[in-house]
Amino acid sequence: MKQSAVVSKIVQPYAEALLEMAQKHDIVETINNDITLILNYLQNSTKLQQFLANPLVKKSAKKDFFEKILGKEIHQYTFKFLMLVIDRGRISCLEIIAQKYQSLILKLTKTELAEVVTAVPLSSEQEATLNNIVKELTNANEVKLVFKIDQNLIGGFIINIGSKVVDASLLGQLLRIGNYLGLETV
Repeated sequence: MKQSAVVSKIVQPYAEALLEMAQKHDIVETINNDITLILNYLQNSTKLQQFLANPLVKKSAKKDFFEKILGKEIHQYTFKFLMLVIDRGRISCLEIIAQKYQSLILKLTKTELAEVVTAVPLSSEQEATLNNIVKELTNANEVKLVFKIDQNLIGGFIINIGSKVVDASLLGQLLRIGNYLGLETV
């Protein structure tokens, strides 16, 4: 989901307020776990996204939904925050608010987020090695790796760190060789 500058200006204060409240009560990780749960619900259900974004659905129905589904699973402060977002008419921005909250936590803890794409799942030793490589590349205190599988890579890996890309895949090497030789590649 692309976010415009206007949406960013709307969601930033909500994410910052949630983080400030979490820090004040020393429950940053608890709230982050709740936010991860909420993001999983949102990202796995387009019907839920449509329900929340629909202006014809009453705020009370949206509140009842969260009460039934998440009321007992999330911290009371997270729940109150959800109710506030609904009351303010910003529930359609919940996914972006949640993502912004998580990015603020990464910044706060000096943690670098990196996406690692491989052809096959990696062993725990390989994951640890990649974790160390990304730490060295970024000079971050901590690294959070998100793994994805793409069998088209044939072998090797691609690491995406913000706007940086490290392509050590066989497919990437074949494409570079083809370009060097002036061959058309698909």
